[in-house]
Amino acid sequence: MRRCLALIFCFTVLHSEFIYAQDTTFRYYPQFTKYYLVDHPDTAIEIDTSIMSFNRFHPAEIPFGYLHLGYLGAPTAPMYLTLNTNPDIDIGFHQFDQYWRAAENVRLYDTREPYTSFAYQQGTKSEIRVNIIHTQNITPHLSLGVDFNRNRTDGWYLQQQSKISNLDAFLRYTSPNNFYRGTLIYILNDLKMQQNGGVTTDSIFSSSEFFNKSLVPVALQAANSQWKNDQIVMTNAINFGKHVQPDKKDTTQTVHIIPRIRLQERFEWEKRKYSFTDEKIDSAFYPNPQQFPDSGIRDSLVYNLFMNEFRISKFREDSAIHKVNFSADAWFRHSLYYIHNKSLGENFQSGIVGADFTTSFYSKLYLHAEGGLNLLGRNQGDFQLKANLTYEFMTKRKIIAEGLLASNHPSVVADQYVSAMFNWNNNFTTLTTTMLSGSYVDERWNLALKFSILAQSNYIYWDINSSPVQYNGTLSGFQIYLMKDIRVWRMHLDNEVAYQKYSSDQAVAFPELIIREGLYYYDNVFHGALQVKAGFDITWRGKYNAPAFQPATGQFLIQHYEDVSYFPVADLYVTVKVRSLRAFAELQNVNQDLGYSGNFSAYHYPMPDRSFKVGFQWLFWN
Repeated sequence: MRRCLALIFCFTVLHSEFIYAQDTTFRYYPQFTKYYLVDHPDTAIEIDTSIMSFNRFHPAEIPFGYLHLGYLGAPTAPMYLTLNTNPDIDIGFHQFDQYWRAAENVRLYDTREPYTSFAYQQGTKSEIRVNIIHTQNITPHLSLGVDFNRNRTDGWYLQQQSKISNLDAFLRYTSPNNFYRGTLIYILNDLKMQQNGGVTTDSIFSSSEFFNKSLVPVALQAANSQWKNDQIVMTNAINFGKHVQPDKKDTTQTVHIIPRIRLQERFEWEKRKYSFTDEKIDSAFYPNPQQFPDSGIRDSLVYNLFMNEFRISKFREDSAIHKVNFSADAWFRHSLYYIHNKSLGENFQSGIVGADFTTSFYSKLYLHAEGGLNLLGRNQGDFQLKANLTYEFMTKRKIIAEGLLASNHPSVVADQYVSAMFNWNNNFTTLTTTMLSGSYVDERWNLALKFSILAQSNYIYWDINSSPVQYNGTLSGFQIYLMKDIRVWRMHLDNEVAYQKYSSDQAVAFPELIIREGLYYYDNVFHGALQVKAGFDITWRGKYNAPAFQPATGQFLIQHYEDVSYFPVADLYVTVKVRSLRAFAELQNVNQDLGYSGNFSAYHYPMPDRSFKVGFQWLFWN
């Protein structure tokens, strides 16, 4: 049914394109197209046409400080401590978040002319990424669009084939006088993954018998996981405020409302299904292989979510007479979860009341505060309070102070889970989190520096036996992040550095130091007709107990068997842009066999060998 709806939507888009196209000349007008996010419906964002990070092929290699298990579609995790402080219910599976199309990331386009984007990237071992976007305004006030993404790879080692499909489609309408605004979003995610348990020998980079990585023995030679979801998001909002009369010379304009108060209702429905299968017993991998059923593993989890949110917003008034001004939101969000995990069935609900507040003082000092309290169900009593204070003491130079206090229940999968190999029903204590941070941002000098201290009582981690464990005490630590871009003539050196330290190596294991450097040449040539960027990306992390991974539960595990070293890796690339076309060619891991033979990303999970990748994106309006 969902595929039929998607085909009908695509046909409507293409048919409308045929009707309304003015000509067949491909033109390049990026200023014609902006997009909005459902959580920020009043903030117009320009589409990205730069080449600065265009060569980064893997979704887990785009953000700073992430690891993946060695192939496109592999499970990912941050290499720094991230603490969930949301008072709402967390199911607890996050290994594929980097490949997931979430509602808050759907782009709601508004374009003067029909806009189409086609992107294609290909790498070694059948790594392919395809992205197609089409959007247009049927009328000046009604826009629609579709965004389709497809990733696939065969991987370097056995059991690494992955196939990922993401689709979102939207309708966005704003009445001519801006009194009403509505959106309708449909999202489909389909992830099919072969999964192994890592290589069973550590000599893969030194032994000549493994010239072909598909010959390397791996744990779990018949394991597969699959995620599917359908989601519908619908918002309806009405604005109240100042009525602005049109220019008398312009007879096409109507009275326009500048919103001062907005009432909004939001509805979401989502069905998500997870399955893990393994046909063959692997006595060396599972903690209790004698429990392996004769029919093989058939684990599953299904949940349905129904959410309704009611929100009232007050907007700031931009006027010279208002030296102190503010905007504010207040909302109530009610959610129903129907969760089924093999023989375990649970119905949860949550009801969160929340508010946020933003104000400024003489365009120098900015304060933002927000909070939420869960009043109902499993997570009753959970709360989150956040605030940040920004002082812009000079143009493009500011100091930011932030604070957070939160209390929340553990994830559902950490509390209770039923599977063929793993079963638990825990009674974990609520987690309490505090965090303070200070930042200095200098856009003139391309500099950002952030220092954070954090603490969480009753922290939950996953041990080497693939079980959730609650830390007895308070886990504390600090994080420092530095970003500095240096430019000399047309040469650039982009620096990203993170340093972190924590009070316990029993509950967490992260590298103390993480570095990503970009050394490149950038210039506009041929009178600005061609942009060129050519250089190296270099990544490195300190020696540490890199995590293990359990595919049956989708969790990264703390292991103390072995430290994993990481030799600096260099990626050589060239990226060009000619008007509406961006393209790149890249040789990843170019320095392999020049001082080192290979790296492990996680415990028993090697990074891929040297590989060649190419890609392009073509944008056009017509």
